[in-house]
Amino acid sequence: MMPRKQRRLAQAVETFLVEAESEFTIDDVVAAVDAVSPDLWPDSGQHADIVDDILDDRDEYFFPNFDDHSETYIPRNAFFHGARFRVVLTRYERENRIFIPGHRFIPFCGPGISAAQAVLTIDGEIVPPKKLTCRVEDLIIYHSLLNPGGTAEALMAETELDGLAEDALAPDANVDITVFDLAGVFEQFSPAEGDTFVLTVESWRDGKFAVEYSAVADRANDFNAARRWCETLEQKLIDDFDEIGPLSTVAEQLAVALYEGPEFLRREPAMHFGGFLSWSKKVRIIGDSMRTFLWHVDGDPPKLFDFIDENFEKRGEDEGELEHLMQDLGLTVNEAEYEAFMRDELFSRGDSLEDVIDRIFVGRATRFPDPEQEATFNELSATLWDEIKRGYDREQDAVSGPLRQQVLEVFEEQMKWIRRLDRIHVSLDELPQESFLAFSQITSITNALLTLLNDPDDEELTSDQVDEITEAMSMTRELVREMQERMDQEIREMRQDKWKKV
Repeated sequence: MMPRKQRRLAQAVETFLVEAESEFTIDDVVAAVDAVSPDLWPDSGQHADIVDDILDDRDEYFFPNFDDHSETYIPRNAFFHGARFRVVLTRYERENRIFIPGHRFIPFCGPGISAAQAVLTIDGEIVPPKKLTCRVEDLIIYHSLLNPGGTAEALMAETELDGLAEDALAPDANVDITVFDLAGVFEQFSPAEGDTFVLTVESWRDGKFAVEYSAVADRANDFNAARRWCETLEQKLIDDFDEIGPLSTVAEQLAVALYEGPEFLRREPAMHFGGFLSWSKKVRIIGDSMRTFLWHVDGDPPKLFDFIDENFEKRGEDEGELEHLMQDLGLTVNEAEYEAFMRDELFSRGDSLEDVIDRIFVGRATRFPDPEQEATFNELSATLWDEIKRGYDREQDAVSGPLRQQVLEVFEEQMKWIRRLDRIHVSLDELPQESFLAFSQITSITNALLTLLNDPDDEELTSDQVDEITEAMSMTRELVREMQERMDQEIREMRQDKWKKV
């Protein structure tokens, strides 16, 4: 099956997952795709196995339900419907009569819905959103449960592209965000310190919530319920630490705990999550430049790279043999990016797979550690190359081709710089958090654009979209160069510090 066709099949499965309203089986997914796009299946058959592989990579939409030896799945949209959770306003929010969504909706809001897109109603009336300009340091507390990338993305989501300057996320920098205007709520209820709001999930998929006011006096004597709720959540989180903690997010840890725990955890919330973390003597939040997750108070989690090595054999098979081999070789290229280089070769009227391979290995002293790996890589590469050539149409690629070249130019700059780090014996995880985070963001942008531009079956890009991508790449190219200069300086300073300590 061609990579392009494979992506379309994955998209069809994801559409089913997004729209699913009740428990389903793999056969249900196969039947739904079959009814809409039967041409997407490969000639080899094994439809159920293919869907099973795709589901492994889309588990943010459902929970597995394998009780009584039945293999079914529960859509998160159905599971979280009617779930309730508490939020408490900070002094800053009370003083400004606003509600800053931040991380408050996790894990009660589906992927693809940002906090700014959520819809809140109180007594049937929509709580109006409004724009606000705030300092970064005043907003971090509302995003502390997100990973660094998620925090940066949330803070920059409504800021213009030129906000990607070096000091864009400095503590005193200003960013534009969407908040909810509580002026009418304050007139009606006059919330005081300690009062909370209970939100009921009306739609996990669409981010819709009904809000109720809850005065602290109404629950002043409910200590037993609060302790029961906190102790139960605490234990459910701890139960899963060793399995999903180091590689997970706070949002996913909470989601799994609510799914595996008793119903009262999500129906009778006695405390907000921030209050729970202040109460717990066994659970703490841990964050570094790559992740934020919950862990034991009295122990250090395994380092991310050690944990990945220990669980190397557990990785999924959905990526394919070529993807795994490129990982084993230490290439900073995935299969979608490799395909983009192949398409660029054809767009440039070339016809050499060897030239493509030279590009993805640029900057490496050696290509392969042993002949067997080289033979396997060449065989898999030739298969992918032949598939792309058979379906390639240069005329159809007339719009995407030049854009792809611009993105690949930025991507190759990053690749060369990472290879240079290898040569001078500096690993990415040694870099300061802000630099690593910015570099990772750019990688995410280039990867997403290359995946988009690989598919000539997509609707033709509009002139506005072409201009937008061109402008974004121009700015990103300059940003990469500035970041490289800054990170080179940081590396020099790190080495000077080490020298001074010797």
